Amino acid sequence: MHPRLLVVAILSLGQALAGAPKPAPIDTYAIHADGGLIYDPLRREAEKSGQLSKFDNTPTSKVRIENNGVTFEAAVPKSATAYDVVPIRYTLRSTQAAGTPPVHVAATAFEDAAKVDRRALFDLSLPGRIAVDFKYLGSVTAKYRPGGKHQLTPDLSDLPAERFPNFDASPMVRSGSVEAGDIVWFQFEFTNTGDTILDSEGIGGFLFEPKLLRQAPDGSWKPFGIPYNRYIRIFKTIYPGESGKIWMNFMSGEGEIPTHGFGLAPGRYKIELNSMARYESQFDWIVNIWSGRVVQQDEWEFEVAGHPAARDPGPMTRVVSDGPDRRKLNEWLHTFEEFMTAFDGHLQGVGKEGVTGTLHLQVAPWTKM
Repeated sequence: MHPRLLVVAILSLGQALAGAPKPAPIDTYAIHADGGLIYDPLRREAEKSGQLSKFDNTPTSKVRIENNGVTFEAAVPKSATAYDVVPIRYTLRSTQAAGTPPVHVAATAFEDAAKVDRRALFDLSLPGRIAVDFKYLGSVTAKYRPGGKHQLTPDLSDLPAERFPNFDASPMVRSGSVEAGDIVWFQFEFTNTGDTILDSEGIGGFLFEPKLLRQAPDGSWKPFGIPYNRYIRIFKTIYPGESGKIWMNFMSGEGEIPTHGFGLAPGRYKIELNSMARYESQFDWIVNIWSGRVVQQDEWEFEVAGHPAARDPGPMTRVVSDGPDRRKLNEWLHTFEEFMTAFDGHLQGVGKEGVTGTLHLQVAPWTKM
């Protein structure tokens, strides 16, 4: 382009931009003096709408908790309407010169009072001990019917399977010897044996990450497969003492048998079952949003055979317990708010002079005040 034409083009572009509408303002969140992010969208909206003012002179209940030399005192409103953002004003004091940082306070509105039963339970926004016991329940092996599998063709001349499903499945069998086949499923029961409520939603989330390993001729274990969606998430809240069941099936690219990678050929295998939690101790967007950190790892070895035998499957082996990151308190957020959960993290600790603050907790229609 000629230099003169280039200048004209730039001027025209500038004039076009000058006449364009200005972009909408973008909300920004402040940084607290202790370096933590203040994420408070619910408080902002409730304040803007005037909803917070209804609690200015409302009756409150007093709460006092002492833990590790830190005293928490709060005033909790006695009543609220569904979806209100409820202000919980509190004071924290330490018997020491400065409480060991960070010091966190949290309030939730989702707990089932009948299940809590006066126990001091944690939730995954501020977890305590996370522990899960597993029991292997059995496996199911399926084999495709000859000619029954839907084979895709590039020219779109393929036909659907004769009927669905296009395989025959055996009954579930609980044995350490699993039948080889085109598709193999495993079922496990899990029981929450810790003191932390497990769920799959919110700032804290719990999930399973199973991995399948196969034993090589030299005796070493090699990665072999993962579930199709990689992670297995739970769809209900599991309180300490409660149990649930999960199915798993592994996809591999070995191609040893024509199964689209969902079956198992004879050999020795091991399932590595990772229990994972998002507890946000440090910022890592993959961990915080999608996966989590391994808090427990269990393993179960088994064989796959063309003619399986009845064999005691044996127990699972615990490899990692309540870790390896034992410090599960958040170190980059000062304030966080979401539906039915709110917490403050005082990242530099709390001294004898104390600190005051307000948790803004949004309640649900089923919340009991």
